[in-house]
Amino acid sequence: MDRNWILNDWIGHHKHGFIPINQPHFTLNLSFRRRPGGPSAPIRRLPVDMPTLVSQDLARQDSYNGKPGYRLRVVYEPRDNNIYIQRNQSSPRKLIASVPSGV
Repeated sequence: MDRNWILNDWIGHHKHGFIPINQPHFTLNLSFRRRPGGPSAPIRRLPVDMPTLVSQDLARQDSYNGKPGYRLRVVYEPRDNNIYIQRNQSSPRKLIASVPSGV
């Protein structure tokens, strides 16, 4: 299963979402957009294993509407133009991509 996420450079610099417990493995298609309504550029296709990310403290188990699952958070860091997986602002993070110049 694929999930398509578009990161942006204007609100919060992050995107997070709920992943159902029965879909722990998927491909994340990551894109980036500089401004609202602007074009998005594909950045990376990334295989994701949620149980592994949880064990590395990069994601967390969660529930949504009473259903168990995981919470995945992807962060764009404008200071270094990189994209990371990070559970929250004070937890460790893992570099997964860089936004090319000109995007």
